[in-house]
Amino acid sequence: MYNPLRPISYQQISTTAAHERPLDIKALFRVLYSNALTILGSAAVFGCLALLYILITPPTFLASAQLMISAQKVGASNDQPTAADEMIIESQMEIIKSGEVLRGVVTDLGLASNPEFTSGGFSISEVLHSLLAMLSSSKSSDGQAAVSEDAAENELVVELRRQLWVRRVGQSTVMEVSAGSTDPQMAAAIANSVAQHFISHDIATRSQSAQRSSDWLAERVAHLKADVLVADRAATQFQAAGDPGDKFKLAELKSAADTARRLYETYLLNLS
Repeated sequence: MYNPLRPISYQQISTTAAHERPLDIKALFRVLYSNALTILGSAAVFGCLALLYILITPPTFLASAQLMISAQKVGASNDQPTAADEMIIESQMEIIKSGEVLRGVVTDLGLASNPEFTSGGFSISEVLHSLLAMLSSSKSSDGQAAVSEDAAENELVVELRRQLWVRRVGQSTVMEVSAGSTDPQMAAAIANSVAQHFISHDIATRSQSAQRSSDWLAERVAHLKADVLVADRAATQFQAAGDPGDKFKLAELKSAADTARRLYETYLLNLS
C-alpha cells in the first residue's frame, strides 16, 4: 500500500569529468633517446639511397611544342566551346599519340639505335615473341623477319608514348606536346618531330577526304550529264512526233530538261 507520508529517495549519480593526461615530454625524450641509433641509422640509409639515386639517375630534360587546331574543325566564334568542339579537341590529342604519327618520329630520329629507347632489359613481350617464332616453324624466314620488325617498332612506339605528354592549354584550341629525354637536344627533336608528323598526318587526311569528295562530285556530274542528255532527247523526240494537242506534256519534258541542265551546271561549277 502506498504511503504518501514516506519520502521517496532518489539516487544521485555523480559524474566526474575525465581529464586527459598531459603529454609527458620526458617520457617522449626517453623513447627517442633509447631508439636514437635505430632512427639515425634509418635516416642515414634512406639518405644514402636518395643520394645514390640522384647520382646514378641522369637528369631528364623536357621540351615542348605547341599546336593550334584549325578553326575549320572547331567553332570559329568566340563563344564557349561546345561539346562537339571538346570531342574534336580530345580526338586530335589522341591522334598526336597514335601509332600513325609516332612511327614516323621513330623512323626519322632513328630511335631504334638510341639506347634510351632500347634499354635491352628483360621483356616478357620479347620472350613471348621468341617462343611464337620457334613454334611457328611453318612461316617463312621473310615473314618472321617482318613480324619481328613490326614488334620492335611497336615497342619503340610504346616507349616513345611513355615519354610524351599532351595537354590542352586552358580552354583554348592550343595543344602542347612535351617530350622528355636525358638529352636536351633529343627532347627538343622529339617534340618538334611529333608536331611536324601530326601536321603531315592532318594534311594527308584532309587531302584524302578532299580526293574522295572530288571523286564523288565527278561521278555525280557524269550522272547528271547523262540525265540532261536523256531529258533533252525525250523532249526533242516528243516534239518531233508532231502532236500539237499535248503541249502540256511537251512543256513538262522541257522543264525537266532545263532543271537537269541547271543542276548539272551547278555541280560542274563546283567540280572546276
